[in-house]
Amino acid sequence: MKGSSAALLIACAFGVACGPAADRAPTPAQSPRVAPVPAGVTFGAVDNPRAERVSMVRVLADPASLDKKSVAVVGYLDLAFESNHFCLHKEDADELLLSNCVSISVPNSPEVQALNRRYVGVWGTVVVGRSGHMGLFDLSIQDVRQIEPMLNKEELKHAGKAQ
Repeated sequence: MKGSSAALLIACAFGVACGPAADRAPTPAQSPRVAPVPAGVTFGAVDNPRAERVSMVRVLADPASLDKKSVAVVGYLDLAFESNHFCLHKEDADELLLSNCVSISVPNSPEVQALNRRYVGVWGTVVVGRSGHMGLFDLSIQDVRQIEPMLNKEELKHAGKAQ
């Protein structure tokens, strides 16, 4: 009796794991829907011709060369209860690898909250010096004038089909 129960259990597990449904790709009807992309937020001038386009790596590696300069930079926005982070990667925010993040000063509004926990382009001013909750960061991005969502692969694919 024990042997037949074990054999039945193994056969069922094998059938579930290796059955015909396991190797099928989802049909378009089964594919997850792509959520609408939140709108960008502007606080004042839309385009600042003085803003230097820089990478987040440069901001982190050489902040002194950018101190008090207007920049346009892409990173991962993580708005938290006591500290707002702007990170190089999503994983840096998820794992609290704060050496790859800077503090960011943005208004607490529904439009900004809609951009939380996604990659965004930010136009603001780099400021070297202790900032953030309890002075946790060595630099920050302040006087943010614009935040724009960056589209991921699924959103780009969906946008291409909509046109």
